[in-house]
Amino acid sequence: MKARFFQLASSRSGATVLLVTLSLLTLFFGIGSLPFVGSDEPRYAEVAREMWVSSDYISPRLAGRLWLEKAPLLYWGQALFYSFFGPSELAARLPSALGALAIVLGIRAVARRALDERAALYVGIVAASMGMMIYLSHGASTDMTLCTMFSGAFLCLFRAAYSRKHGFAFSMASAAFVGGAMLAKGLIGPLLFLLVSGIWWSWARPDRREFKTSAPRAVFQRIGTFAAALAVFFAVSSVWYAPVWLRHGEFFWQEFFVNQHFKRFTSNEYKHPQAPTFYLAILPLCALPWTLWLFGAARGFRALRPKLSQRDAFLAFAWVWAIVPIAFFSASESKLPSYILPSFPAIAILAGEALSRGVFVPRRFKPRQIALGGAVFMALLVIGAFTIYAPRNEDKLSTRSLCRVVAAQMRPGELATFLDLGKEYDPVFYLQGRVVANDKPGRRDTFVAATPAELLPLLQKGSLVVFAKNEDAAKMEGNPAFSAQLLGVHRKIRAYRIEKK
Repeated sequence: MKARFFQLASSRSGATVLLVTLSLLTLFFGIGSLPFVGSDEPRYAEVAREMWVSSDYISPRLAGRLWLEKAPLLYWGQALFYSFFGPSELAARLPSALGALAIVLGIRAVARRALDERAALYVGIVAASMGMMIYLSHGASTDMTLCTMFSGAFLCLFRAAYSRKHGFAFSMASAAFVGGAMLAKGLIGPLLFLLVSGIWWSWARPDRREFKTSAPRAVFQRIGTFAAALAVFFAVSSVWYAPVWLRHGEFFWQEFFVNQHFKRFTSNEYKHPQAPTFYLAILPLCALPWTLWLFGAARGFRALRPKLSQRDAFLAFAWVWAIVPIAFFSASESKLPSYILPSFPAIAILAGEALSRGVFVPRRFKPRQIALGGAVFMALLVIGAFTIYAPRNEDKLSTRSLCRVVAAQMRPGELATFLDLGKEYDPVFYLQGRVVANDKPGRRDTFVAATPAELLPLLQKGSLVVFAKNEDAAKMEGNPAFSAQLLGVHRKIRAYRIEKK
């Protein structure tokens, strides 16, 4: 039965159906049911909602305040799906899930040509069921949009290097994807592309035959292709960078490039310090359940001869693609696990190819049994997480329930704010941006009062909703300057409506 199943899946259409079905279970399942987790998801979702409401797709805003920390590609995708599904978790996460699916199908399509049908299927299965890919396909964050553009750029570059008939078209597509990476997360996209492609091209030299046959002509062709690729890159990226620069000038340069690029890389201003070995330590966990086959792939690294075969060139490409982002971000002062997501499509290629050859597969098993077992296990894990764990622990993961209770009680024109809370952004989205923005220079996007006395100036315009820690209840309920009406209580925080006495 299993052998028959894999015979069916080995056909082009059968493999596509299998990978799409697996992806629906691992990459899509539950994306609309889980509340936003952490501070980034509700923040990005709200920026996109304000774009969608205002129809201003150039100037990102959070609670009405100009917010230029990230490039807009994720917001544009979220706003598009808001048009179909309304502002929701499903619409906010669909760009990430669809991007992950595009990666799975994309690397499988290129692997079919560089490896073979069977190995390509294993590569796709590994990509669709790898822990890091599953985790970030369920997140409304910029990391998966960057990874999608990054993967498209590399896959098209590889096809351009080995396609005589369509090489120019693939080169232009690669440049367009690099422009998309610039729109996804800024300079990191083109910078990593140049590093990876430069190292691989020097190693594999896919153009060596062309130069041998007609060196002058090949040189002019390369120059022309490079110039055209630059034009495509600038045409795509300037869709946003040109108008936002014209509109916001120096402020855009300082906030987007200086603060969010250079300071984030060279300093610990954003409070994400980790040891230089951080990514090497978490890599085995992020690559589960296929970590063993990544190590198995490493055994064949020294035997690669990328100048002699397209198969070896593809695997060499995957190694450079996997290593460079990890090495680059290991040098950064600011580290988060999601930063190395661009390496994982390449890791899937390496692990999937090694599994297809039977590396580390016990004699009593076959590679297809391991692949099917790992995929089913991860699919069941995702289904269990979203049908059993998440519903029972929603209040531990998010303050969505409290925010919805508060939103239903808010008066027209009434705003909300915070008392001595850290990165609490659920109310910003679930109250549809009706929070007090921070109008002073600083890292806070929304106004946060350190003491109840700082709330008094805001009461001049009427009542105010305040989110506070449960332990600060006495400060709110016993304050002589204002009356406090309890609107709702959560595990750690509660909400009041306060009015001046």
